[in-house]
Amino acid sequence: MIQELATLYRVHPNLVALWKKQLQENAPELFERTQKDKKKEVAQHKEEELYKEIEQLPVENEFLKKITNSCTGPNRNGRAEAS
Repeated sequence: MIQELATLYRVHPNLVALWKKQLQENAPELFERTQKDKKKEVAQHKEEELYKEIEQLPVENEFLKKITNSCTGPNRNGRAEAS
């Protein structure tokens, strides 16, 4: 089998044997990386969502200030200021 692959891809049989050995030793890591990449992607998506929410906070804060001022007046305690 190794000889057939080496002939097919025009490489030395020792190189095919080395690749096979490396694959056998490191195969679990290959699949773990996929899981790590997925976790990283999920975390990055969550981070983007949080930044969007943070960007929205000043807009919401201004809206609430305007609504509060229109209901209670600028001093926000419900009483008119003495002039």
